Amino acid sequence: MRAAALTVITALAASALALSACDPTDAKDDTATTGLDCSAIAVYSTNVTVEDAGGETIADPSLSYEAGDQSGPCEEYAGTWSCGIEIAGPMTITGDAPGYAEASVEVDIPMDADGCHPVPQEVTLTLVLL
Repeated sequence: MRAAALTVITALAASALALSACDPTDAKDDTATTGLDCSAIAVYSTNVTVEDAGGETIADPSLSYEAGDQSGPCEEYAGTWSCGIEIAGPMTITGDAPGYAEASVEVDIPMDADGCHPVPQEVTLTLVLL
């Protein structure tokens, strides 16, 4: 029974490794090498860092985006905010935080060479104290 459990764990680990081998910014079909079609992976359009005028990270900002007829909140992960999934073209990111004035930044998000995914853009949103 332990050998069967070890086989299952090994198979799961190999599957996880195959999943992590697929670069989400890679638009080509990687089915032959990883068993996955990378074009099926959703890519965030921007990665936003929120800072004050001195370059210090601001805690607990609130961010949202607008891009054409799409809009919504940005999602925080480890101090960086990701905005828009699979959106290319012009995007406005707006944010604020307690004690800071609202600010916006505009970014143009290109598509990758294959036209499959947006090329994620690194953006800094600077907030000014009230």
